[in-house]
Amino acid sequence: MSSGENLLRIVMVDDDRDDIFLTKMAFKKFPAPYTFTGLTSGDNFFTHIETNGIESIDLVLLDLNMPVRDGHDVLAELQTYPNFENLTVIIFTTSNRSFDKDISEVLGADAYFVKPATKVEVNEFLRLVSEIVKAPKPI
Repeated sequence: MSSGENLLRIVMVDDDRDDIFLTKMAFKKFPAPYTFTGLTSGDNFFTHIETNGIESIDLVLLDLNMPVRDGHDVLAELQTYPNFENLTVIIFTTSNRSFDKDISEVLGADAYFVKPATKVEVNEFLRLVSEIVKAPKPI
């Protein structure tokens, strides 16, 4: 979580607006205070960083399968930013290919999750995210 604050600042980058909406709704069960910003492209994400600073983000949920600039391209460019190491980047995708997971790890992703399809999977995803960002455990 952001230093000096108890507010987790989440940015989701995904070209599918429905996935952004559903993920935002799922985070209503998250056990810590947060803000959630959904962006529909890598270009929008970098504009957000240029406007607000990379320090305005604690957690990035990054889709891999996006047009123009896919998640691996975004992650590779993100590494060139100062303070990249202060971000938690979770690949959040429909791809369960080991190749995608391996490349994501090499490019500095902190975790890799296939998007949940059931309520149980959503709860497990939120539990694991809370562990990664060291948020309070769900009750």
